[in-house]
Amino acid sequence: MLTKPLKGLKLSEKERIVYVGQLGQKIADSDEESSFPLSPSNTNNTSNESIDSLRSFKNAINGQSGTIAEIINGTNMLISYHPVKAFANVWAILFMQPYNGT
Repeated sequence: MLTKPLKGLKLSEKERIVYVGQLGQKIADSDEESSFPLSPSNTNNTSNESIDSLRSFKNAINGQSGTIAEIINGTNMLISYHPVKAFANVWAILFMQPYNGT
């Protein structure tokens, strides 16, 4: 239901927007078959369940907005994050794009 509007956005093939529930579960994704799945490089877990280890996710769930560089699957990504009140929960919106650090 929420994924369809995200797929209609004019993003580059390396950019991605993900809605994440407060427990780290992916709610919607602009690119469900992305070339860079969500598995942070600092974990041994290669499934999408590891979204909750991202600092950007933790910050958003704690009510913060901002932008941070994080490594996902060996790629430096710039992630902008924002909390969203969804029903009785807080979700995180993450906008990700590759980042070369300059």
